[in-house]
Amino acid sequence: DPSSIIENNILYCTGRASVGTTTSFMIEFDHGRNSSALVDHNLYYDPTNSMKTVEGGKGPHGIESNPLFKNIGTPTQFDLSLKSNSPAINAGINLSNYFNTDINRNIRPQKGEWDIGAYSH
Repeated sequence: DPSSIIENNILYCTGRASVGTTTSFMIEFDHGRNSSALVDHNLYYDPTNSMKTVEGGKGPHGIESNPLFKNIGTPTQFDLSLKSNSPAINAGINLSNYFNTDINRNIRPQKGEWDIGAYSH
């Protein structure tokens, strides 16, 4: 959708997503459709260095860094909450105009900072 809003996401690449010598983008827009998509306040992490961040720019508030999840090492004990020193904490944009509750129906804050990629504030 050329008018998408892509904000407050963590895009985490776990391996090469391209064929041959062509490098892929984590997010790619078809500029031939005059894309007016808003892409900002996202965190991009590619420990393999095999992908480019985003075609068309990551936005002035985009971050390329390790999100510092609490535990991604064991498939049976994944904990994708953020460590206290994560660069994603308080780096998001307040989206309370779009979402006033989280997936558990907890009320999201109407003022203040939001975390990037947070399941819940």
